[in-house]
Amino acid sequence: MVIGGGSSGAMAAKTCAESGMSVLLLEKEKIPRYKACGGAVSKKAFDLIGKYDELEPFFNLYGARTFTPDLEPLVHKFDDVVSILTFRNSFDEFLIKNAESNGAKIIENEKVVNINQTSEGVEVSTLKNKYLSKILIGADGVNGIVAKSKNMRKNWGKGNSGICVELEIELDDTAIKEYVFDPQLIDFYFIENWGYGWMFPKGNILSVGIGGMRNRVNDPMSSLSTFLHLLSDGKSTKLDEHIVSKKAHLIPAGGVNRVTYSNRVMLVGDAAGFVDPFLGEGIYYAIASGIIAGEVATEAIRSNDCSADFLKEYEKRCDKEFNNDLRFAFKFAKNAYNHLDFFMLCLKSDPILYKNYLLTAKGDYTYKQYFNQCVKRFPITVGKIIYKKYVKI
Repeated sequence: MVIGGGSSGAMAAKTCAESGMSVLLLEKEKIPRYKACGGAVSKKAFDLIGKYDELEPFFNLYGARTFTPDLEPLVHKFDDVVSILTFRNSFDEFLIKNAESNGAKIIENEKVVNINQTSEGVEVSTLKNKYLSKILIGADGVNGIVAKSKNMRKNWGKGNSGICVELEIELDDTAIKEYVFDPQLIDFYFIENWGYGWMFPKGNILSVGIGGMRNRVNDPMSSLSTFLHLLSDGKSTKLDEHIVSKKAHLIPAGGVNRVTYSNRVMLVGDAAGFVDPFLGEGIYYAIASGIIAGEVATEAIRSNDCSADFLKEYEKRCDKEFNNDLRFAFKFAKNAYNHLDFFMLCLKSDPILYKNYLLTAKGDYTYKQYFNQCVKRFPITVGKIIYKKYVKI
């Protein structure tokens, strides 16, 4: 059984169903449902998903424009697609339909209220029914009931979790042209030492938001207001007058050692804390962990061993696939944000470092590989900084 119909839950259910397992997915809301998310799905995520022709709507992205703290833009555009922009309600519905078409049973509008483990399996109670499952996959997000009921986590620490506030802003064609530099690029703004802002174009909708670590954020709503005024400065259309939705969301920072499995239970996606700690991207890790959990669940049931000892394989595979690199990314993010001006100066002075970071986000490099590239290029980068500051006129 899978609890949660987001990206990780849908992929877990699909993986189990494809293997011939009987799988039930419970989702507390009606699908499609709104979720706070910029909606940028990386190329490496779609490599795991496969064909996405039926996803509507989606927009191909070929690069990014990144603003340094002094608002100088860094721009790089590739010849091939780096990521896809979409709406999370459409994306999650697309994945759910894929799971259902492969044999998973989906029940919507049924909220889980209690979970008990018995000698026969895991008993899940909702407001309507009771279900018994050999294995439970918790894909119920950052505040999910699965981790709490199994005492796998009590809360998220301020030093290892973040908060984001995301808006959807609808503009007419004239206003969109005023704000969108290139519809095939996304905009990032590193304007404060605690996080970043973004603006993603999706036709006539702009996804605009800010994100940062909770131990650095004092007043996210005030910071969001400041960010909107920054974006609107000099424009005839003011963004804060065209907001159609607003939502805040807690985000766990990946790379922190956490419990992700126990007897008969595995946590995936946000519920497990699998999120890029630098940019807050979690879709790839949700999909990857969902697939791995589905594979391990299938093996456990076929082996008639759903113990924690057997399910430790889930942790091992996640570590190998992405979690070891998330641990490296956590250190990288901490140092980058603690020395944001210098980090951005390096990217501004050495375009290769900026291009290679975009390739890291795309999935061509791991964070460790990118860091090693930064170290190797450090003498060149520093030389460029010195030349531009003291020599070039």
